[in-house]
Amino acid sequence: LIAVTQSVNGVVVIGNRSVSGIEYLRGQIEHSETRVVYVNAPKRILYERYKQREGAKGLTQKEFDEILEVDMRMGLYQISGISDTKILNMDDISVVSDKMRQFMDEWRPE
Repeated sequence: LIAVTQSVNGVVVIGNRSVSGIEYLRGQIEHSETRVVYVNAPKRILYERYKQREGAKGLTQKEFDEILEVDMRMGLYQISGISDTKILNMDDISVVSDKMRQFMDEWRPE
């Protein structure tokens, strides 16, 4: 269910791929100010990044398309519809982190 979990100062970052999984987690968090951030990238960038993962170096475009199709069937793109903001991740991690910090500064309860 949770691909990556990191908890810092009350912030939980996950790589969940379905609306039902996100709604389940929201129900488990004892905090009224939960937010969903949808992070996406163009398909070609997703593919290049995926190939950098351990064991995926020789992944073909067709194989990646099949993996992405599974994610789509799970409701990956529906997450965009329930998100509080969207981030297009075309840059390095520092740019995406800055965008995330900006969003958090706008809503985060003290």
